[in-house]
Amino acid sequence: MNDPKLIPEPQSLKRMPGVYEWTARTPIVLAPESLQEDLFAAALLQNAFGGKNPILKATPDEHIPGAIHFRYVEKSERLGPQGYLLVIEPKGITLSASTAQGIFYGVQTLIQLVNQFGKRLPGLSIRDFPDFPVRGVYHDVCRGRVPKLQTLLHLVEELASYKINMLQLYVEHTFSFRKHPKIGRGASALLPEDMLRLDEHCRKYHIELVPSLQSFGHMSKITKWKEYRHLAEDDGQLKYHPEAEMARRRRLRGWTLSPAVPQVYDFLDELYAEFLPLFSSTRFNVCCDETWDLGWGKSYEIAKRRGLGRVYLDHILKIRRLAAKYGKTIMFWGDIILKYPELIPKIPKDTILLNWGYEKEHNFSTCAAFKKAGVQYYVCPGTSSWNSIFPRMDNACANILRFARAGKRFSASGLLNTDWGNGGHYNLLSFSWHGLLYGAEKAWKVAAKDDSFDERFGLQFFGDPSGRVGKAVRRLGNTNLDIGLPRRNVSVLMYIYFEPFAQGEWQYKASVRNLKKVLRSAQKAREVFDVTKPSSRARRQDLAECIFAADTTMHTAKKALLAKRLRRTAKIDRGIKDEISALRRELKHLRRRFQELWFARNRRSEISITLKKIDRALVSLAKYRH
Repeated sequence: MNDPKLIPEPQSLKRMPGVYEWTARTPIVLAPESLQEDLFAAALLQNAFGGKNPILKATPDEHIPGAIHFRYVEKSERLGPQGYLLVIEPKGITLSASTAQGIFYGVQTLIQLVNQFGKRLPGLSIRDFPDFPVRGVYHDVCRGRVPKLQTLLHLVEELASYKINMLQLYVEHTFSFRKHPKIGRGASALLPEDMLRLDEHCRKYHIELVPSLQSFGHMSKITKWKEYRHLAEDDGQLKYHPEAEMARRRRLRGWTLSPAVPQVYDFLDELYAEFLPLFSSTRFNVCCDETWDLGWGKSYEIAKRRGLGRVYLDHILKIRRLAAKYGKTIMFWGDIILKYPELIPKIPKDTILLNWGYEKEHNFSTCAAFKKAGVQYYVCPGTSSWNSIFPRMDNACANILRFARAGKRFSASGLLNTDWGNGGHYNLLSFSWHGLLYGAEKAWKVAAKDDSFDERFGLQFFGDPSGRVGKAVRRLGNTNLDIGLPRRNVSVLMYIYFEPFAQGEWQYKASVRNLKKVLRSAQKAREVFDVTKPSSRARRQDLAECIFAADTTMHTAKKALLAKRLRRTAKIDRGIKDEISALRRELKHLRRRFQELWFARNRRSEISITLKKIDRALVSLAKYRH
C-alpha cells in the first residue's frame, strides 16, 4: 500500500500493522461531551463515506468495536489546542483531541486518507499540531473582480480542508455602505448580508473571518468622488513638497487620506460603524500600507515638525481608538513602520504587525526586528499569481518557504498568505490554489517535504493519483522562468499578452529559443489537462481555468514569435497576414472564454479593466487585415 499523501504533511506519521476497512454501516461515534461542532465535523466525514454512515453519541466509557470514535483528552503540550492524535487499526479508528478544533482537523486528515485509499485505510498513528497558531489567507476582492457569495463560501470550505483558520478579504471600495452609497457604485460591491452569511459559514469551519478595510493609502477609488476629495493628502492642489510633481506622475492624486484633515476620522468612524459589527472576530486589519505621498501635501508642515514616521504612527493610534469602539483590536501592514525602527517599540502590544514581501529575494531578516521590539506579528508571503498569466510558481514557493522559516525562527504568531489581483484581477481563482495549499502546508509544518508537494497537490486537489497533473501545473507556472526575463512582482508573459502586437518592447526582448520553450511547456501542460477527469463541478471549473491559462500562454508565445518574424521581414506577404488573422481570431476566442470563466464564479464588477486591455491588443492585430 502506498504512503499517505496528505496536505499539510503531518508532524509525525508512523505506519502500523494491518488495514482498517470501513463500510456504509460503520458508525461515527461522538464523545459524550461532544457538542454541535463535532456533529458538523462528523457530517463532513459521513459525506466523504457516501452519506449513509450512522452518527452516534457514546456514553461514558462505551466503546463500539469497528467504529470511528471521537475522544476528548486533557490538554497536552505535545498536541496543543489545535492538535490531534489519529490512530487507525484493524479494530477501529480513534481520533483524540483536547478541543473541537483539533477534532475538526483530525477529520480533515481522515477525509484525505479516504480520498486516497478508498475503503481500505492503512494502519497509521498520526500525531499532529501546527507550527503557527494562525494560518491565514488574504484574498483580494477589489482590484476588478468581486466573487459571488457562493464562490466565497466554497473558498472557505476548501481552505478549511487544508487546516487554514483565518480568512481576510481585501476591501478598498467594494462594499456597499448605506451612508456612503457612491463608494461601491459600479463595482458589484459586497453587501452587509454577504459578510454576515460568510462570517457564519466561517465559524462552522473553524475559520476566523477578520474584517479588512483600507484606512490610509490606496484610497483613490474613493477620493475620486468629489464628496471625498477634500480628505486626500493631495486633492489636486499638492504643492508643498519638492517631489510633489513626481507623485502626480505616478498617478498618486487622492492616494492617501490626510491626517491633517480632522474630518478623515469622522469619515472612517462612519465606515467602521457599518462594517465592523458584521464580523464576530475581535480583530480588524486597517491595512495602512504604501502611503507613498504622505507628508507631501496637507500634512507637510506637521511632518516637518514631528517627523514623517510619527505622523504615520499617530494615525495608527487614532484609528486604533476608533476600532476599539466596536470591540476590535487592530493589525496593519508593516512596510511603512519598518522605515522607522525606533518607533516599533511604541506600537501597543495588542496590535499585530503584518510583515509582507513577495519576492524570493525579500529581506526576511525584518522578522528579527519585530521580535526584538517584542511586538506581535505575522509573516505575509504571497502566491505570485497577480500580474501574471499563470503564477510565478518558483518565486511563490521560495517566498512562502523562506518567510515561514524566518517566522518560525523569530516567533511570528501567524502566517497570512496573500493572494492579490493587481491590474484588473484577471488571475482566476484556480491559478492560486497551488500557492494557497503550499502556504497552508508551510504554516502547519515548515519542515514538510517539498519534493513531494506537487504530487500531493495533484492527488488531493485534482484527485489525480498519477502525479501528472501536479507536474503539469508546475510546468505551466515555470513558463515564467522559461521566458528568461525575470522581473519583480510581475511576469513578462503578462506584458506580452496585453501589449499591442508588433509595438510593445517585451515581444522583442524575449529570445526565439525561450519563446519556443514557453510554447512547448504550455502545450505539454495542456495535453495533461485535456485527459484529466474532474471529480466534481468545482474541479471542472478549476480545470477549465487552467486550460485557459495554458492556451493564453501559448497565444502569447506565438504572438511574440510572429512579431519578431515581422520585424525581420521586408515585405508582409499573404502568409504572414493569414497568421496575424489567425492570431486575432484566437484572441477573440480567448476573450469570450475569459468572460465565461469570470462570470461562473464572479460578479460583473470591473471586468472592463481586463477587457479593455484585450481589446487594445485586438485593435493592434486588426491593422494587418488588409
